Amino acid sequence: MEALRVVMTVQAITLLAYGLPSLLVPALAIELAGQLPLPEPCLLRAAGVAFVMLAWIEFLVAGDLVRHWPLVLAYATLPAVTCATIVLHYLTRGFKGEAWFWWMNAGVSAALAVALFATRHAVAEAREDDIPAETG
Repeated sequence: MEALRVVMTVQAITLLAYGLPSLLVPALAIELAGQLPLPEPCLLRAAGVAFVMLAWIEFLVAGDLVRHWPLVLAYATLPAVTCATIVLHYLTRGFKGEAWFWWMNAGVSAALAVALFATRHAVAEAREDDIPAETG
């Protein structure tokens, strides 16, 4: 269970690392990504708010994994879908910004997805009787 808590904490910190610059200094975030300047950074700031809130909730989930067990799957799915979105975007439209930035994002997302799914599976196997069944 501790390994899952650590991986979720790393992902929460990663979400903060992406969200805070978007929220606080959107022009710098755009520059780092090599994107064209935005006429209005409000949408990027809103995305930053979402990332910060996701990080906060993930810190809460990591603090009580048994209570929030169904949310662990959602947080494992988040980087998997992010990685797939980046790769599919590249395959269909290419990158208009810095390719290294987008491939780094895809790599970080893939690594987090694999780590989260693997540690989640290990916890589920080890504590099969202690963790409530997922509803769905």
